[in-house]
Formats: sequence, C-alpha cells, structure tokens
Amino acid sequence: MGNQLCVGDAITVANHEGVAYFQGWSERAYVIEPSIMVGGGSGGQIKFPVAIVMYEDGKVGWASVELLKRIDQKEVHHEQSAD
Repeated sequence: MGNQLCVGDAITVANHEGVAYFQGWSERAYVIEPSIMVGGGSGGQIKFPVAIVMYEDGKVGWASVELLKRIDQKEVHHEQSAD
C-alpha cells in the first residue's frame, strides 16, 4: 500500500462530505496576464497537479492535492454498514 494512491483507493476530500474514490492525476492551469506596471511581470502560466475523483453519487470532479486523505477500506465498509 505505501504512501502512493492507486486507482480505486477510498479517500476523503476536505471540502466534500462522504467518501470519494481516486481515479488518477491531472493538471490544472491558468494564464497570468502581463503586468500593466512598468517593470512588471511579463505574464505566463501557473500549473498545478490535481486528483481526479469520483464521489459516491457518481459525479466525477477534481480536487486539490492538499485536500485529500486516504482512508482504510475497512472504515468505508464500516460506514456503509452503519447506514
């Protein structure tokens, strides 16, 4: 198991209720416009990794890496049997 996330691993996402399942990695990017100030930055692009996740309701989305926490499969089965 180690520290590496594998496809199908159960995770929690800090800003979302319930369990999600890790589907893979991707990247998000956005453009930084050039500064209008004299001597300002020339602009460019900011890019960062994100996780692709599938929530229990079947919706797929992305989540910032720092919001993820892997959970033990035993915890998932315990939570589901309690419902």
